[in-house]
Amino acid sequence: MSTSDTDTTAASEALARLRKEAPDVPLSSAPQRSKDAPEPTGQSMSGASTQYLVPEKPHTPPVIPANLAQAPPAPNLGPEERVSERIAHPVPRHLPTFPTKIDELLAPAQDDPATGPSFRHMGQVTKSSKAIDSSNTITENSQAVATREKTATSGGFALINDWLDSFEDPDWQKIGDTVYTSPRRFKVWISTVRIERARAAELRERTRLLEEAHSKALAENTKRQATQDAELQRSEYERLELEHAAEEKIEQELHQKHLREEEQLELARHEQIAQARAQLAATQQTVQFDSPLSPAEPSTASPLASTARVPLGAHELAALVSHAKEAIAKHQALVDPIYVAPYTLPDTSANQASTSQDLIRRIILTAIAIGASIVAFWVTGDLVAGSLDGQHARSSLLSLAPTAYLLLPLIFVWAVFSSGYAWLTSQRSANRQRAIGFLLSAALAAGGLWLLFVKVENLLLAFIAALLCILLLLRTVTELNKNTARNTIERVFTDAPVSLMTGFFLVITVSSFCELLAGWEIFDVPEILAAIFVVGLGYLATSLAMTERGRIILATGFGWGMFWLLVPRLLGPNPSIWVAVLAGMAGFVVILATENRRYQIHHAEHRAARGKRTVF
Repeated sequence: MSTSDTDTTAASEALARLRKEAPDVPLSSAPQRSKDAPEPTGQSMSGASTQYLVPEKPHTPPVIPANLAQAPPAPNLGPEERVSERIAHPVPRHLPTFPTKIDELLAPAQDDPATGPSFRHMGQVTKSSKAIDSSNTITENSQAVATREKTATSGGFALINDWLDSFEDPDWQKIGDTVYTSPRRFKVWISTVRIERARAAELRERTRLLEEAHSKALAENTKRQATQDAELQRSEYERLELEHAAEEKIEQELHQKHLREEEQLELARHEQIAQARAQLAATQQTVQFDSPLSPAEPSTASPLASTARVPLGAHELAALVSHAKEAIAKHQALVDPIYVAPYTLPDTSANQASTSQDLIRRIILTAIAIGASIVAFWVTGDLVAGSLDGQHARSSLLSLAPTAYLLLPLIFVWAVFSSGYAWLTSQRSANRQRAIGFLLSAALAAGGLWLLFVKVENLLLAFIAALLCILLLLRTVTELNKNTARNTIERVFTDAPVSLMTGFFLVITVSSFCELLAGWEIFDVPEILAAIFVVGLGYLATSLAMTERGRIILATGFGWGMFWLLVPRLLGPNPSIWVAVLAGMAGFVVILATENRRYQIHHAEHRAARGKRTVF
């Protein structure tokens, strides 16, 4: 069935359904189109043919062609009979006509508004006309009738219907063959996929086996290489052991040979000495007494007397005496000690029993150290900020840069650790702790007072506190030199904070003195006097740093102060090239001398361990 037949059937069913809903409405009661309304087109008439009938023209009777005049009137049928008649007499199929011009393609199909309803096969007529069967009706304008029929049957989509009808029917034989062979082709595809998957799995397995073989070969090669390296190392170690054993054997042989030679020399010397003594005794006897033996009785004389009668010359006797002196000196050198330490050796004896005085000393030291640390953290901020006029770099030629005072918190915190270390069992009653305990407490208290007096800008009391602090520290260093540290921990927690504070307060004391003079405006320290002060400080610091094994921490504290004395003299508001140069040289010389001292002692101890003499 074509698309046009389908559309016609749908239109007929819609018309029958509408008439069934309103069967009692007469034709005369149908709504009439007014004269003022626009005349409908063919499409609008075809769309409205289910509701409106063509009205009767009252003044002009309808013109009936001659060939239709003799036709019998069509019977008046109901909606059901009309549908049955439509099914019995279907609309003949018209061959599609394709447009040849663009105007024909774009021009819409127009119906004649006076020809009546679009669907001629429905049998609808107006009041003055009769229904005409489409199979027996022939109009004069057959082209217009054909156009109306085509438009009515296509529902306004003639071009689309013609285009759809232009497609060829499918090749059902080919489709059937394709469906018939599809299981076999699907089976072939499945087998192909399985083969490809098997090949991929085989390739993966082969790759895995190759990788495993490569890994095993690599591991074996690494193991073989490690074995070879171990073998080479073992052989090298054995070779070195053999060489070392051979060297030791040669050294032993040489030593034994040397000992034998020395023994032979000693025996020869003893024989020569005995011979010389015998000759001397024989000579003295010959001089004092005449020999009672006659020449005819030589057999009664002793062998020693016969040998003693041969006198030695003066040169032989002098050589014999010199050899004897050398032997005696060598023997004394072997008996004397090889190495004498240039400092007091540490006391390794057991500590005495702790007393209540030791407890009081530890409590005082801990309390003062903590209090001085708190004061240091409180005042150092103002010192570093430069807000205190008396401690500014522009005050005098020996004033420090504010950054130098950053060392103060470290000094006092280290002193707190030192006081905590004094509470250990090995330090509670140690001789060196008893010697420096109260001295260090007083020095820390003087340092804290210096900070407080600097805070309130009392330069006189600040100088007095700094001077008292440095004197106490010098005494503390002297006591430490008398009681040398027994191990490295004692040097770190007892000697180090004292040395660092001593080196830095050497510079602070002289700086406070010059700032006091500048603050009173009595005497401005000239450049030559400042240079002398710097040289004197360098000499004193060198003497202190070269005590014991070499106090490098003391040299570091002094070098820190000299550096921050050098910087403002070069870049600050109160410059002095001579003071800057001397300050730099003083700090460098102190550190260099201390390191030289440490190296000499270390080298001497190594020489003494090898049995060689050392001289200081």
